[in-house]
Amino acid sequence: MNELLVYAILMCEDIVTDELFSNWLDRIFLENPNDDYLLELECMGNTEKAAASVISRFDYGGLDKICFGRTMMKELKEYCRSCGITERFGQKMYSLWESLPGCIQDDEPFSVLTYADDPLSWGDEQQSREIYEKAFGYYDQISKGAH
Repeated sequence: MNELLVYAILMCEDIVTDELFSNWLDRIFLENPNDDYLLELECMGNTEKAAASVISRFDYGGLDKICFGRTMMKELKEYCRSCGITERFGQKMYSLWESLPGCIQDDEPFSVLTYADDPLSWGDEQQSREIYEKAFGYYDQISKGAH
């Protein structure tokens, strides 16, 4: 469900498509066909309503921050590759940060989303890129350090 939450949030922020969210919902439902809530989401027939339900009904006390973060950063890295480091990208990342669960907003690497675009205001795209890339690779570093 942690991954589904990621895709729900990213879909609501227009970072991933509703098709990607729907594919994740289908995948999780097929793994858990007896889950009444997943069945309810599948039967909604509207990805926006389903995503809103996931966000509003998620048990944030049980959030797996590493699973959530790893999935989120992987998708943000892809999104960055497709649109580049621009002021618009920075605004989108700040908006995303505002929609993140409060229990992780101030944690690394999510807090970076509030300021990583600051260097763009003085024309330093390279510095912004380095900040974002460090955030996107945050969970890769955790994996390497754990082994």
